[in-house]
Amino acid sequence: MNNRLLTLEASVVDQKNENVELKRTIANLTKEITKLTQNTSTQKRGKRLLMSNPDQGDRIAFYASMSTSEPVQRHRTLVFDNINVNYGHGYNNNTGTFTAPKSCVYILTFSIHSSSKSYTSADIIVNNVSVGRGFTDSSEAWDLNSATIIAVAWMNQGDVSFVRTSPDYDSTGTIYSDYMAKSSFAGWKIAN
Repeated sequence: MNNRLLTLEASVVDQKNENVELKRTIANLTKEITKLTQNTSTQKRGKRLLMSNPDQGDRIAFYASMSTSEPVQRHRTLVFDNINVNYGHGYNNNTGTFTAPKSCVYILTFSIHSSSKSYTSADIIVNNVSVGRGFTDSSEAWDLNSATIIAVAWMNQGDVSFVRTSPDYDSTGTIYSDYMAKSSFAGWKIAN
């Protein structure tokens, strides 16, 4: 019985030693996996950063906002003078127009905010045809409402898009744009 007990005790000690060794192996493998994951993540991030050069490839996208609020006028092109992104160089911040650098399908969107006691209707125009319309009404005192419109449109190279207040709806007040809420116009290529 004593021999059998000594054999069992020795077996338990061996298993404890084996468990300690397995725990060390697992900890080392976990560290290696973490390092590999971090390296892969850094490599992917590096590739994305390298690809962010706006002059690479055929990337087309723009985003511009109004730097200040401006009075609403009927049937007027809105000029979003502050360019944040202009890949493909299609957006003109002096005229408020986007000229398609390439024939393809584009997403076009705008957001406008109306100041207190203001309301307006505006359209996304492509080649003088409305492809999307929105309305914002802040006619009550202390209101600040907005409208965001998204349109999908085929544009041939050289076609022109812009945002214009409605020709057939009377608007009043101010289109709001400052550090709290930016009225903006954006677009990007989605398919050839």
